[in-house]
Amino acid sequence: ARRCFIDLMHFNPAARMKNGAHPVDFLLSAARTAGCNGVPVVALRSDVPFVAAVAAVVAQDRAGVCLRLVLRDFDRADLSTDIAELLRKISLGYGDVDLLLDLATPNYVPVAAYTRFLSLYMSMIPQLNRWRSLTICGTSYPESGVTIVSPLVRHEWLSYVNYTSSLSSTERIPSFGDYAVAHPALVELDMRMVKPVAKLRYTYKDHWHVDRGTNVRTNGFSQYVGMCKNLVGRPYFDGAAYSAADQYIADCASGKASTGNLSTWVWVSTNRHLTKVVTDLSSLHVP
Repeated sequence: ARRCFIDLMHFNPAARMKNGAHPVDFLLSAARTAGCNGVPVVALRSDVPFVAAVAAVVAQDRAGVCLRLVLRDFDRADLSTDIAELLRKISLGYGDVDLLLDLATPNYVPVAAYTRFLSLYMSMIPQLNRWRSLTICGTSYPESGVTIVSPLVRHEWLSYVNYTSSLSSTERIPSFGDYAVAHPALVELDMRMVKPVAKLRYTYKDHWHVDRGTNVRTNGFSQYVGMCKNLVGRPYFDGAAYSAADQYIADCASGKASTGNLSTWVWVSTNRHLTKVVTDLSSLHVP
């Protein structure tokens, strides 16, 4: 089974289960029971109990670990030593670790300057060719949708293409990761009090098509029919056969599918994005 990274970065470090177990123990045990190949995610800032819980899980499952590095980690006086010390505590070598460089929401512009900074960060990572996997993750999707002007440039994709094209034939090509069609910041909202607007987000080439409607509580979801018709008429719409999301958009535009609810359109945006990214990645590094 494919590895599934289980990240508790948003958990309260002091939180424990009712029986006193660490959440890492509880969640990885549940994953194990479900037949999921769960891999815990650890960070250089993880506290002692967290690292100990991860080490126990790693010893039992022998599935390795994922190390998430963030930008502030590169300000450490000795990044290589800190990484080596963490892996020693977990009793793992580089080949048992998936390395995730999580850039979150960096300033990607200008792309050429960003690429030089990324090259510097990568040069600071020890044993770059020995990690089990290597992934660069980040997004340029804005935190607030109010100021979005469509089309929206996918700077994280452009910068990844620019960076990987600058690598020599002997240098390791990292995998690509992003936050789909969302910003990584978590926003806690009381949905009883907010008035969400209709949003249709569609990933294509180097951009996002973002169509914003009006308050769905007042004006309903029927507005999605017009939004879908508008998208289907655009030259970058790939046709109903491209993905399940494209099929749904085409069916909604023609009245064959319902206008759904807010969760429906999150699924549509995510399904389209994942399909497009995977398709583009499949041919990106082919000679």
